[in-house]
Amino acid sequence: MKYILLFSGILLPLLLQAQKENNYWAFGHNAGHNFNQNPPTVFPTELQSWEGGSVFFSDAYGNKLFYSNGNTVWDAGNNIMPNGTGLLGNGPASPGFPCSSAQGTVAAQSISDPDQYYLFTLDAVEDVPPSGMGKLRYSVIDMSLNGGMGDIVAGQKNIVLEDCLCEKMVLIPGDGCHYWLVVHHVAQPVYYAFRIDAGGIDPVPVTSTGILPGMMGIGMITVSPDTRRITLSH
Repeated sequence: MKYILLFSGILLPLLLQAQKENNYWAFGHNAGHNFNQNPPTVFPTELQSWEGGSVFFSDAYGNKLFYSNGNTVWDAGNNIMPNGTGLLGNGPASPGFPCSSAQGTVAAQSISDPDQYYLFTLDAVEDVPPSGMGKLRYSVIDMSLNGGMGDIVAGQKNIVLEDCLCEKMVLIPGDGCHYWLVVHHVAQPVYYAFRIDAGGIDPVPVTSTGILPGMMGIGMITVSPDTRRITLSH
């Protein structure tokens, strides 16, 4: 079982100490860190991201596979995948203010096909109307395509899972051979959870969080190391 992070500085590293999928980080403007070495080394990326950062997925041996800011997907050689542009998540790709969703991207390896990965993206609040129709979407990356450098599968790009969401998203390991993607409504005290297992992505009934705090559009969501508690910031 493999899990991967949403780079916001707080998600899942304690759960992944025995594996190296988490050992490359890409964030900010062209920044990258390699944690396969001690002390960590820096390397350049093509990334442009105002906040929220990027997914950078590696294999279990710490070899780079791909990274994304929610607008574009790059391969391990910093080249844009052939079908890797036109993703609709993580805020605008306009110069000077790209990718402005607090937790705009997260990726998870498929349980049924180890060559495939789900790349999830969330809208930024400035990209949606006042009604808060922020969308959760996913695309499927297949690392067996493009000569082993990977590409987004045709017809499996920008698939909408839910709307009316804020900028909060977390991936949580389950007790068995599955994991959960959890997001939150932008204007109601409600969590949405999606179970990811060998059968694909399945929604589960929503869960009330009680009293709704202010400024729910922005902020972050994270999970405790034992995966039993979730907290929101705003």
